[in-house]
Amino acid sequence: GLLRHYMAISLSDCRAVTEECQQALVDGLIQKIHQSQPFLLTLDIRKPGESWILLISVEPGFARLHITSHKLKNPPTPFQFCQYLRAHLEGGRIQSIEQEPGDRIVYITVMKSSNLYRVVVALTGNQSNVLVLNQERMILRSLKPSRLEVGDLYVPPILQKREAVRTTSASLQIEERITPKENFVRSPSSQSLANKGEDFTNRIPVSLELEERFRKQTDLQRRLEWFKVRTAEARKSLKQATRRRHTLEADLAKAEKYQEYQRYGELLKAQLHTIQPRQAVIDVVDYYDPALPTLSLPLNILKDPVWNLEDYFRKYRKYISAQEHLRPRLEQTEKKIQSLKEELEQLKKSELDDLLDSPAGSSESPTEHSIPSPRTLSKAQRTPQSMPQYHEKHSSKDKNGKADQSAKHYRTFESFDGLTILVGKSANDNDYLTLKIAKPDDLWLHARGTPGSHVVVRLEKATDVPHETLRDAATLALFYSDLKKSGKGEVIHTLKKFVKKSKGMKAGAVHVTREKSIWIELNKDRLGRLKGGI
Repeated sequence: GLLRHYMAISLSDCRAVTEECQQALVDGLIQKIHQSQPFLLTLDIRKPGESWILLISVEPGFARLHITSHKLKNPPTPFQFCQYLRAHLEGGRIQSIEQEPGDRIVYITVMKSSNLYRVVVALTGNQSNVLVLNQERMILRSLKPSRLEVGDLYVPPILQKREAVRTTSASLQIEERITPKENFVRSPSSQSLANKGEDFTNRIPVSLELEERFRKQTDLQRRLEWFKVRTAEARKSLKQATRRRHTLEADLAKAEKYQEYQRYGELLKAQLHTIQPRQAVIDVVDYYDPALPTLSLPLNILKDPVWNLEDYFRKYRKYISAQEHLRPRLEQTEKKIQSLKEELEQLKKSELDDLLDSPAGSSESPTEHSIPSPRTLSKAQRTPQSMPQYHEKHSSKDKNGKADQSAKHYRTFESFDGLTILVGKSANDNDYLTLKIAKPDDLWLHARGTPGSHVVVRLEKATDVPHETLRDAATLALFYSDLKKSGKGEVIHTLKKFVKKSKGMKAGAVHVTREKSIWIELNKDRLGRLKGGI
Protein backbone atom coordinates (compact mmCIF):
# COMPACT_ATOMS: atom_id res chain seq x y z
CA GLY A 1 0.00 0.00 0.00
CA LEU A 2 2.66 2.55 1.02
CA LEU A 3 4.96 1.55 -1.82
CA ARG A 4 2.22 1.79 -4.42
CA HIS A 5 1.10 5.17 -3.09
CA TYR A 6 4.62 6.53 -3.26
CA MET A 7 5.08 5.41 -6.86
CA ALA A 8 1.92 7.14 -8.12
CA ILE A 9 2.77 10.20 -10.19
CA SER A 10 1.81 13.42 -8.43
CA LEU A 11 -0.22 16.29 -9.84
CA SER A 12 2.80 18.56 -10.05
CA ASP A 13 4.85 15.79 -11.70
CA CYS A 14 2.13 15.43 -14.28
CA ARG A 15 2.05 19.16 -14.94
CA ALA A 16 5.82 19.32 -15.25
CA VAL A 17 6.21 16.42 -17.66
CA THR A 18 3.23 17.57 -19.77
CA GLU A 19 4.84 20.95 -20.33
CA GLU A 20 8.15 19.27 -21.14
CA CYS A 21 6.55 16.89 -23.67
CA GLN A 22 4.59 19.77 -25.19
CA GLN A 23 7.82 21.64 -25.90
CA ALA A 24 9.72 18.60 -27.20
CA LEU A 25 7.11 16.59 -29.12
CA VAL A 26 4.55 18.94 -30.69
CA ASP A 27 4.75 18.86 -34.53
CA GLY A 28 6.53 15.48 -34.25
CA LEU A 29 5.57 12.62 -36.59
CA ILE A 30 4.53 9.33 -34.96
CA GLN A 31 6.65 6.79 -36.82
CA LYS A 32 6.04 3.63 -34.78
CA ILE A 33 3.90 2.51 -31.85
CA HIS A 34 4.84 -0.40 -29.57
CA GLN A 35 3.12 -2.15 -26.65
CA SER A 36 5.81 -4.15 -24.88
CA GLN A 37 3.53 -5.03 -21.94
CA PRO A 38 -0.26 -5.10 -21.52
CA PHE A 39 -0.35 -1.64 -19.94
CA LEU A 40 2.78 -0.01 -21.36
CA LEU A 41 3.02 1.88 -24.67
CA THR A 42 5.88 3.65 -26.42
CA LEU A 43 5.62 6.06 -29.37
CA ASP A 44 8.61 6.68 -31.64
CA ILE A 45 8.37 10.35 -32.63
CA ARG A 46 10.48 12.06 -35.29
CA LYS A 47 11.14 15.77 -35.72
CA PRO A 48 13.69 17.36 -38.05
CA GLY A 49 17.07 16.36 -36.61
CA GLU A 50 15.52 14.77 -33.50
CA SER A 51 14.11 11.40 -32.46
CA TRP A 52 12.14 10.87 -29.26
CA ILE A 53 10.44 7.95 -27.51
CA LEU A 54 7.33 8.77 -25.46
CA LEU A 55 6.51 6.19 -22.77
CA ILE A 56 2.95 5.78 -21.48
CA SER A 57 2.28 3.37 -18.60
CA VAL A 58 -1.10 2.82 -16.93
CA GLU A 59 -0.07 -0.12 -14.74
CA PRO A 60 -1.52 0.36 -11.24
CA GLY A 61 1.13 1.87 -9.00
CA PHE A 62 3.40 2.69 -11.96
CA ALA A 63 1.14 4.96 -14.03
CA ARG A 64 3.24 7.65 -15.72
CA LEU A 65 4.02 9.50 -18.93
CA HIS A 66 7.45 10.77 -19.91
CA ILE A 67 10.10 10.72 -22.62
CA THR A 68 12.28 7.65 -22.20
CA SER A 69 15.91 7.12 -23.08
CA HIS A 70 15.80 3.54 -24.29
CA LYS A 71 13.69 1.14 -26.31
CA LEU A 72 11.81 -1.79 -24.82
CA LYS A 73 11.46 -5.32 -26.14
CA ASN A 74 8.21 -6.11 -27.93
CA PRO A 75 6.14 -9.31 -27.91
CA PRO A 76 6.16 -11.49 -31.06
CA THR A 77 2.48 -10.72 -31.68
CA PRO A 78 1.22 -7.17 -31.02
CA PHE A 79 -1.69 -6.56 -28.67
CA GLN A 80 -5.04 -5.62 -30.24
CA PHE A 81 -4.93 -2.11 -28.78
CA CYS A 82 -1.47 -1.61 -30.29
CA GLN A 83 -2.73 -2.80 -33.66
CA TYR A 84 -5.56 -0.27 -33.46
CA LEU A 85 -3.19 2.58 -32.61
CA ARG A 86 -0.89 1.64 -35.46
CA ALA A 87 -3.78 1.62 -37.91
CA HIS A 88 -5.12 5.02 -36.86
CA LEU A 89 -2.22 7.03 -35.38
CA GLU A 90 1.01 5.91 -37.06
CA GLY A 91 1.97 8.53 -39.62
CA GLY A 92 0.00 11.15 -37.73
CA ARG A 93 1.43 14.40 -36.40
CA ILE A 94 1.15 15.57 -32.79
CA GLN A 95 -0.67 18.90 -32.61
CA SER A 96 -0.76 19.42 -28.85
CA ILE A 97 -0.10 17.81 -25.46
CA GLU A 98 -2.20 19.30 -22.67
CA GLN A 99 -3.18 18.48 -19.10
CA GLU A 100 -6.71 18.50 -17.69
CA PRO A 101 -6.65 21.38 -15.17
CA GLY A 102 -6.35 20.08 -11.64
CA ASP A 103 -6.16 16.39 -12.61
CA ARG A 104 -3.61 13.79 -13.69
CA ILE A 105 -5.09 13.43 -17.17
CA VAL A 106 -3.11 14.29 -20.32
CA TYR A 107 -4.58 14.83 -23.80
CA ILE A 108 -2.44 14.11 -26.86
CA THR A 109 -4.03 15.49 -30.04
CA VAL A 110 -2.96 13.79 -33.28
CA MET A 111 -3.85 14.74 -36.86
CA LYS A 112 -3.63 12.00 -39.49
CA SER A 113 -4.72 12.89 -43.02
CA SER A 114 -7.96 14.76 -42.40
CA ASN A 115 -8.84 12.89 -39.20
CA LEU A 116 -8.31 14.36 -35.76
CA TYR A 117 -7.79 12.01 -32.81
CA ARG A 118 -7.36 12.72 -29.13
CA VAL A 119 -5.53 10.22 -26.91
CA VAL A 120 -6.61 10.48 -23.28
CA VAL A 121 -3.90 9.30 -20.84
CA ALA A 122 -5.48 9.05 -17.37
CA LEU A 123 -2.73 8.58 -14.75
CA THR A 124 -5.23 8.26 -11.89
CA GLY A 125 -4.00 5.34 -9.79
CA ASN A 126 -5.87 2.05 -10.18
CA GLN A 127 -8.30 3.70 -12.60
CA SER A 128 -5.51 4.72 -14.97
CA ASN A 129 -6.33 4.09 -18.63
CA VAL A 130 -5.71 5.12 -22.22
CA LEU A 131 -8.68 6.12 -24.40
CA VAL A 132 -8.82 7.11 -28.06
CA LEU A 133 -11.42 9.76 -28.99
CA ASN A 134 -12.53 11.18 -32.31
CA GLN A 135 -12.96 14.86 -33.09
CA GLU A 136 -16.40 14.87 -31.43
CA ARG A 137 -14.91 13.38 -28.21
CA MET A 138 -16.62 10.04 -28.82
CA ILE A 139 -14.76 7.04 -27.41
CA LEU A 140 -13.33 4.84 -30.16
CA ARG A 141 -11.14 2.48 -28.15
CA SER A 142 -10.03 1.77 -24.57
CA LEU A 143 -6.88 0.02 -23.38
CA LYS A 144 -8.55 -1.30 -20.20
CA PRO A 145 -12.19 -2.20 -19.51
CA SER A 146 -13.95 0.96 -18.41
CA ARG A 147 -17.34 2.16 -17.24
CA LEU A 148 -17.28 4.30 -20.37
CA GLU A 149 -18.07 2.23 -23.44
CA VAL A 150 -17.15 2.65 -27.08
CA GLY A 151 -19.52 5.19 -28.60
CA ASP A 152 -20.01 7.11 -25.34
CA LEU A 153 -19.18 10.80 -25.18
CA TYR A 154 -16.06 11.37 -23.08
CA VAL A 155 -16.53 13.81 -20.20
CA PRO A 156 -13.60 14.60 -17.87
CA PRO A 157 -14.23 13.51 -14.27
CA ILE A 158 -15.45 16.14 -11.83
CA LEU A 159 -12.71 16.76 -9.24
CA GLN A 160 -13.16 17.51 -5.60
CA LYS A 161 -11.30 20.54 -4.30
CA ARG A 162 -9.01 18.40 -2.14
CA GLU A 163 -7.97 16.34 -5.17
CA ALA A 164 -7.09 19.47 -7.11
CA VAL A 165 -4.55 20.57 -4.50
CA ARG A 166 -3.25 17.16 -3.45
CA THR A 167 0.51 16.67 -3.64
CA THR A 168 2.95 14.07 -2.33
CA SER A 169 6.37 14.19 -0.75
CA ALA A 170 7.74 12.56 -3.92
CA SER A 171 6.73 15.52 -6.10
CA LEU A 172 9.35 16.76 -8.52
CA GLN A 173 8.37 20.39 -7.94
CA ILE A 174 8.52 21.75 -11.48
CA GLU A 175 9.82 25.13 -10.36
CA GLU A 176 12.86 23.40 -8.85
CA ARG A 177 13.41 20.93 -11.67
CA ILE A 178 13.67 23.37 -14.59
CA THR A 179 17.16 24.43 -13.58
CA PRO A 180 20.67 24.16 -15.02
CA LYS A 181 21.95 20.60 -15.63
CA GLU A 182 24.43 20.58 -12.76
CA ASN A 183 21.50 20.09 -10.34
CA PHE A 184 20.63 16.70 -11.87
CA VAL A 185 22.16 13.26 -11.53
CA ARG A 186 22.07 11.52 -14.90
CA SER A 187 20.93 7.89 -14.79
CA PRO A 188 23.02 5.24 -16.59
CA SER A 189 20.19 4.78 -19.10
CA SER A 190 20.41 8.41 -20.18
CA GLN A 191 23.93 8.12 -21.56
CA SER A 192 22.64 7.49 -25.08
CA LEU A 193 20.84 10.81 -24.96
CA ALA A 194 23.93 12.62 -23.74
CA ASN A 195 25.77 11.60 -26.88
CA LYS A 196 23.51 13.93 -28.82
CA GLY A 197 24.65 16.95 -26.88
CA GLU A 198 24.25 18.57 -23.49
CA ASP A 199 21.43 20.80 -24.74
CA PHE A 200 19.45 17.72 -25.72
CA THR A 201 19.65 16.34 -22.16
CA ASN A 202 18.77 19.68 -20.61
CA ARG A 203 15.51 19.76 -22.53
CA ILE A 204 14.00 16.74 -20.72
CA PRO A 205 15.15 16.91 -17.06
CA VAL A 206 11.70 15.99 -15.73
CA SER A 207 11.46 12.89 -17.94
CA LEU A 208 14.94 11.76 -16.91
CA GLU A 209 14.08 12.23 -13.27
CA LEU A 210 10.81 10.34 -13.62
CA GLU A 211 12.49 7.54 -15.58
CA GLU A 212 15.17 7.09 -12.93
CA ARG A 213 12.71 7.24 -10.05
CA PHE A 214 10.32 4.71 -11.55
CA ARG A 215 13.19 2.45 -12.60
CA LYS A 216 14.30 2.25 -9.00
CA GLN A 217 10.77 1.74 -7.74
CA THR A 218 10.04 -0.92 -10.35
CA ASP A 219 13.22 -2.78 -9.41
CA LEU A 220 12.32 -2.51 -5.75
CA GLN A 221 8.79 -3.76 -6.37
CA ARG A 222 10.08 -6.72 -8.38
CA ARG A 223 12.56 -7.58 -5.64
CA LEU A 224 9.84 -7.48 -2.99
CA GLU A 225 7.56 -9.63 -5.15
CA TRP A 226 10.42 -12.09 -5.64
CA PHE A 227 11.10 -12.17 -1.90
CA LYS A 228 7.41 -12.91 -1.29
CA VAL A 229 7.28 -15.78 -3.79
CA ARG A 230 10.63 -17.27 -2.76
CA THR A 231 9.69 -17.06 0.94
CA ALA A 232 6.45 -18.95 0.26
CA GLU A 233 8.36 -21.60 -1.69
CA ALA A 234 10.98 -21.97 1.06
CA ARG A 235 8.31 -22.29 3.75
CA LYS A 236 6.51 -24.96 1.74
CA SER A 237 9.78 -26.84 1.20
CA LEU A 238 10.58 -26.56 4.91
CA LYS A 239 7.19 -27.98 5.84
CA GLN A 240 7.66 -30.89 3.43
CA ALA A 241 11.19 -31.56 4.64
CA THR A 242 10.04 -31.52 8.27
CA ARG A 243 7.32 -34.05 7.46
CA ARG A 244 9.86 -36.17 5.60
CA ARG A 245 12.24 -36.06 8.58
CA HIS A 246 9.46 -37.20 10.91
CA THR A 247 8.63 -40.12 8.60
CA LEU A 248 12.26 -41.14 8.21
CA GLU A 249 12.85 -40.97 11.95
CA ALA A 250 9.80 -43.17 12.57
CA ASP A 251 10.95 -45.69 9.94
CA LEU A 252 14.47 -45.69 11.32
CA ALA A 253 13.25 -46.20 14.91
CA LYS A 254 11.13 -49.11 13.74
CA ALA A 255 14.09 -50.68 11.93
CA GLU A 256 16.38 -50.16 14.94
CA LYS A 257 14.31 -52.76 16.81
CA TYR A 258 15.65 -55.40 14.45
CA GLN A 259 19.31 -54.77 15.23
CA GLU A 260 19.69 -58.02 17.21
CA TYR A 261 17.53 -60.16 14.93
CA GLN A 262 20.49 -61.74 13.14
CA ARG A 263 21.71 -63.09 16.49
CA TYR A 264 18.19 -64.28 17.31
CA GLY A 265 18.03 -66.02 13.94
CA GLU A 266 21.31 -67.83 14.52
CA LEU A 267 20.14 -68.95 17.95
CA LEU A 268 16.82 -70.08 16.50
CA LYS A 269 18.58 -72.04 13.73
CA ALA A 270 20.29 -74.21 16.33
CA GLN A 271 16.90 -75.10 17.89
CA LEU A 272 14.89 -75.32 14.68
CA HIS A 273 14.34 -79.10 14.98
CA THR A 274 12.77 -78.72 18.44
CA ILE A 275 9.93 -76.38 17.35
CA GLN A 276 6.49 -77.99 17.60
CA PRO A 277 3.48 -77.16 15.39
CA ARG A 278 1.60 -74.00 16.51
CA GLN A 279 4.29 -73.22 19.10
CA ALA A 280 4.11 -69.52 20.04
CA VAL A 281 7.42 -69.05 21.91
CA ILE A 282 10.73 -70.86 22.08
CA ASP A 283 13.34 -70.47 24.82
CA VAL A 284 16.96 -70.46 23.67
CA VAL A 285 20.28 -69.95 25.47
CA ASP A 286 22.15 -66.87 24.25
CA TYR A 287 25.64 -68.28 23.65
CA TYR A 288 26.83 -64.85 22.40
CA ASP A 289 26.50 -63.45 25.95
CA PRO A 290 29.12 -64.62 28.51
CA ALA A 291 26.36 -64.73 31.13
CA LEU A 292 24.45 -67.28 28.97
CA PRO A 293 20.97 -65.82 29.61
CA THR A 294 17.85 -67.54 28.30
CA LEU A 295 15.91 -65.66 25.65
CA SER A 296 12.23 -66.16 24.74
CA LEU A 297 11.78 -65.76 20.97
CA PRO A 298 8.19 -65.23 19.70
CA LEU A 299 6.99 -67.37 16.77
CA ASN A 300 4.14 -67.05 14.29
CA ILE A 301 1.90 -70.05 15.06
CA LEU A 302 0.42 -69.97 11.55
CA LYS A 303 3.81 -70.46 9.90
CA ASP A 304 6.26 -73.32 9.86
CA PRO A 305 9.70 -73.20 11.61
CA VAL A 306 11.62 -72.36 8.42
CA TRP A 307 9.38 -69.36 7.70
CA ASN A 308 9.88 -68.09 11.27
CA LEU A 309 13.64 -68.50 10.91
CA GLU A 310 13.68 -66.59 7.64
CA ASP A 311 11.45 -63.90 9.13
CA TYR A 312 14.09 -63.09 11.76
CA PHE A 313 16.73 -62.69 9.05
CA ARG A 314 14.30 -60.63 6.89
CA LYS A 315 13.80 -58.20 9.73
CA TYR A 316 17.53 -57.95 10.28
CA ARG A 317 17.96 -57.09 6.57
CA LYS A 318 15.45 -54.28 7.11
CA TYR A 319 17.74 -52.92 9.82
CA ILE A 320 20.76 -53.10 7.46
CA SER A 321 18.79 -51.48 4.64
CA ALA A 322 17.69 -48.69 6.96
CA GLN A 323 21.29 -47.97 7.91
CA GLU A 324 22.33 -47.90 4.24
CA HIS A 325 19.42 -45.90 2.88
CA LEU A 326 17.33 -44.22 5.59
CA ARG A 327 20.14 -42.76 7.68
CA PRO A 328 21.85 -40.95 4.73
CA ARG A 329 18.46 -39.62 3.62
CA LEU A 330 17.73 -38.44 7.15
CA GLU A 331 21.10 -36.64 7.27
CA GLN A 332 20.40 -35.01 3.90
CA THR A 333 16.95 -33.96 5.10
CA GLU A 334 18.43 -32.45 8.27
CA LYS A 335 20.89 -30.44 6.16
CA LYS A 336 18.08 -29.27 3.89
CA ILE A 337 15.97 -28.17 6.86
CA GLN A 338 18.88 -26.19 8.29
CA SER A 339 19.61 -24.66 4.87
CA LEU A 340 15.97 -23.63 4.39
CA LYS A 341 15.83 -22.07 7.86
CA GLU A 342 18.97 -20.06 7.11
CA GLU A 343 17.55 -19.01 3.75
CA LEU A 344 14.28 -17.86 5.33
CA GLU A 345 16.20 -15.78 7.85
CA GLN A 346 18.31 -14.24 5.08
CA LEU A 347 15.24 -13.55 2.94
CA LYS A 348 13.53 -11.86 5.86
CA LYS A 349 16.58 -9.71 6.58
CA SER A 350 17.13 -8.85 2.90
CA GLU A 351 13.49 -7.88 2.40
CA LEU A 352 13.63 -5.69 5.49
CA ASP A 353 16.81 -4.03 4.20
CA ASP A 354 15.11 -3.22 0.90
CA LEU A 355 12.04 -1.83 2.66
CA LEU A 356 14.21 0.35 4.89
CA ASP A 357 16.14 1.53 1.83
CA SER A 358 13.00 2.38 -0.14
CA PRO A 359 12.08 4.50 -1.95
CA ALA A 360 15.61 5.18 -3.18
CA GLY A 361 16.65 1.57 -3.80
CA SER A 362 19.97 0.63 -5.29
CA SER A 363 21.08 2.55 -8.38
CA GLU A 364 23.99 0.29 -9.17
CA SER A 365 23.72 -1.80 -12.30
CA PRO A 366 24.28 -5.53 -11.68
CA THR A 367 27.05 -7.34 -13.44
CA GLU A 368 26.28 -10.28 -15.67
CA HIS A 369 27.05 -13.59 -13.96
CA SER A 370 25.39 -16.84 -13.09
CA ILE A 371 22.56 -16.59 -10.59
CA PRO A 372 23.87 -17.11 -7.04
CA SER A 373 21.92 -18.48 -4.13
CA PRO A 374 19.71 -15.79 -2.54
CA ARG A 375 21.53 -16.44 0.74
CA THR A 376 24.79 -15.21 -0.77
CA LEU A 377 23.46 -12.10 -2.49
CA SER A 378 24.66 -8.79 -1.19
CA LYS A 379 22.22 -5.90 -1.14
CA ALA A 380 23.77 -4.36 -4.23
CA GLN A 381 23.37 -7.66 -6.07
CA ARG A 382 19.74 -8.21 -5.13
CA THR A 383 18.35 -6.75 -8.32
CA PRO A 384 15.75 -8.33 -10.59
CA GLN A 385 18.41 -9.01 -13.22
CA SER A 386 20.45 -11.09 -10.76
CA MET A 387 17.47 -13.03 -9.44
CA PRO A 388 15.19 -15.63 -10.99
CA GLN A 389 12.19 -13.84 -12.47
CA TYR A 390 9.34 -14.46 -10.04
CA HIS A 391 6.65 -14.25 -12.74
CA GLU A 392 8.40 -16.99 -14.74
CA LYS A 393 9.00 -19.30 -11.83
CA HIS A 394 5.94 -21.44 -12.31
CA SER A 395 5.46 -21.19 -16.07
CA SER A 396 8.04 -23.45 -17.68
CA LYS A 397 7.58 -23.68 -21.43
CA ASP A 398 8.29 -26.28 -24.03
CA LYS A 399 10.21 -25.80 -27.26
CA ASN A 400 7.10 -24.42 -28.97
CA GLY A 401 6.68 -21.74 -26.33
CA LYS A 402 3.59 -23.37 -24.82
CA ALA A 403 3.23 -23.79 -21.08
CA ASP A 404 4.31 -27.20 -19.85
CA GLN A 405 1.27 -28.78 -18.27
CA SER A 406 2.84 -32.19 -17.56
CA ALA A 407 3.05 -31.59 -13.81
CA LYS A 408 -0.76 -31.40 -13.65
CA HIS A 409 -1.25 -34.86 -15.17
CA TYR A 410 0.13 -36.92 -12.28
CA ARG A 411 0.99 -37.03 -8.60
CA THR A 412 4.59 -37.56 -7.57
CA PHE A 413 5.78 -39.74 -4.67
CA GLU A 414 9.11 -41.04 -3.39
CA SER A 415 9.55 -44.72 -2.55
CA PHE A 416 11.32 -46.24 0.47
CA ASP A 417 14.41 -46.67 -1.72
CA GLY A 418 14.34 -43.06 -2.95
CA LEU A 419 12.87 -43.83 -6.40
CA THR A 420 10.26 -41.61 -8.07
CA ILE A 421 6.71 -42.95 -8.40
CA LEU A 422 4.20 -41.21 -10.70
CA VAL A 423 0.43 -41.73 -10.38
CA GLY A 424 -2.09 -40.60 -13.02
CA LYS A 425 -5.05 -38.46 -11.95
CA SER A 426 -7.72 -39.28 -14.57
CA ALA A 427 -8.30 -41.51 -17.60
CA ASN A 428 -6.79 -38.93 -19.96
CA ASP A 429 -3.96 -38.31 -17.52
CA ASN A 430 -3.29 -42.06 -17.42
CA ASP A 431 -2.81 -42.03 -21.20
CA TYR A 432 -0.52 -39.02 -20.96
CA LEU A 433 1.56 -40.61 -18.17
CA THR A 434 1.88 -44.01 -19.85
CA LEU A 435 2.28 -42.92 -23.47
CA LYS A 436 4.12 -39.60 -23.13
CA ILE A 437 6.02 -39.61 -19.84
CA ALA A 438 6.95 -43.22 -19.03
CA LYS A 439 10.10 -44.69 -20.59
CA PRO A 440 10.26 -48.24 -22.00
CA ASP A 441 12.18 -49.65 -19.00
CA ASP A 442 10.06 -47.97 -16.33
CA LEU A 443 7.87 -50.23 -14.19
CA TRP A 444 4.13 -49.94 -14.89
CA LEU A 445 1.41 -50.98 -12.41
CA HIS A 446 -2.39 -51.09 -12.22
CA ALA A 447 -4.98 -52.64 -9.91
CA ARG A 448 -6.27 -55.81 -11.60
CA GLY A 449 -9.76 -55.80 -13.10
CA THR A 450 -10.93 -52.46 -11.77
CA PRO A 451 -10.80 -48.76 -12.78
CA GLY A 452 -7.84 -46.94 -11.30
CA SER A 453 -4.73 -44.88 -11.85
CA HIS A 454 -1.77 -45.91 -13.95
CA VAL A 455 1.36 -46.01 -11.77
CA VAL A 456 4.90 -45.64 -13.11
CA VAL A 457 8.17 -46.21 -11.25
CA ARG A 458 11.17 -44.48 -12.79
CA LEU A 459 13.94 -47.06 -13.36
CA GLU A 460 17.28 -47.04 -15.09
CA LYS A 461 17.64 -49.42 -18.02
CA ALA A 462 18.17 -53.07 -17.06
CA THR A 463 17.54 -52.32 -13.38
CA ASP A 464 15.38 -54.50 -11.11
CA VAL A 465 12.84 -52.75 -8.93
CA PRO A 466 13.67 -53.01 -5.18
CA HIS A 467 11.12 -55.03 -3.20
CA GLU A 468 10.04 -52.16 -0.93
CA THR A 469 9.63 -49.84 -3.92
CA LEU A 470 7.45 -52.47 -5.63
CA ARG A 471 5.22 -52.66 -2.56
CA ASP A 472 5.10 -48.86 -2.33
CA ALA A 473 4.04 -48.53 -5.97
CA ALA A 474 1.51 -51.37 -5.68
CA THR A 475 0.07 -49.74 -2.58
CA LEU A 476 -0.46 -46.51 -4.51
CA ALA A 477 -2.01 -48.40 -7.45
CA LEU A 478 -4.47 -50.02 -5.02
CA PHE A 479 -5.14 -46.81 -3.10
CA TYR A 480 -5.94 -44.84 -6.29
CA SER A 481 -8.34 -47.48 -7.62
CA ASP A 482 -11.87 -48.68 -6.90
CA LEU A 483 -10.38 -51.31 -4.57
CA LYS A 484 -9.48 -48.58 -2.08
CA LYS A 485 -12.57 -49.18 0.03
CA SER A 486 -11.92 -52.92 0.39
CA GLY A 487 -8.33 -52.15 1.41
CA LYS A 488 -6.83 -55.13 -0.37
CA GLY A 489 -6.48 -56.60 -3.84
CA GLU A 490 -4.22 -57.73 -6.64
CA VAL A 491 -1.97 -55.35 -8.57
CA ILE A 492 -0.38 -56.25 -11.91
CA HIS A 493 3.02 -54.92 -12.94
CA THR A 494 5.23 -55.09 -16.02
CA LEU A 495 7.70 -52.92 -17.91
CA LYS A 496 6.14 -50.01 -19.75
CA LYS A 497 7.36 -51.35 -23.12
CA PHE A 498 4.88 -54.19 -22.71
CA VAL A 499 1.96 -51.76 -22.37
CA LYS A 500 0.29 -50.81 -25.67
CA LYS A 501 -2.73 -48.81 -26.75
CA SER A 502 -4.66 -49.57 -29.94
CA LYS A 503 -6.44 -47.01 -32.05
CA GLY A 504 -10.02 -46.48 -30.95
CA MET A 505 -9.54 -47.62 -27.35
CA LYS A 506 -11.18 -45.41 -24.78
CA ALA A 507 -9.16 -43.11 -22.53
CA GLY A 508 -7.08 -45.01 -19.97
CA ALA A 509 -7.56 -48.41 -21.60
CA VAL A 510 -4.41 -50.33 -22.65
CA HIS A 511 -3.18 -53.81 -23.65
CA VAL A 512 -0.77 -55.40 -21.13
CA THR A 513 1.50 -58.38 -21.75
CA ARG A 514 4.10 -60.26 -19.69
CA GLU A 515 2.53 -59.00 -16.49
CA LYS A 516 3.20 -60.31 -13.00
CA SER A 517 1.02 -59.71 -9.96
CA ILE A 518 1.37 -58.92 -6.29
CA TRP A 519 -1.23 -59.12 -3.53
CA ILE A 520 -1.40 -55.92 -1.49
CA GLU A 521 -3.23 -54.82 1.65
CA LEU A 522 -3.31 -51.11 2.37
CA ASN A 523 -0.97 -50.25 5.21
CA LYS A 524 -1.57 -47.01 7.07
CA ASP A 525 2.11 -46.53 7.97
CA ARG A 526 3.28 -47.12 4.40
CA LEU A 527 0.70 -44.68 3.00
CA GLY A 528 1.65 -42.11 5.62
CA ARG A 529 5.31 -42.37 4.67
CA LEU A 530 4.55 -42.05 0.96
CA LYS A 531 2.29 -39.04 1.40
CA GLY A 532 4.63 -37.43 3.89
CA GLY A 533 7.51 -37.64 1.37
CA ILE A 534 5.77 -35.67 -1.35
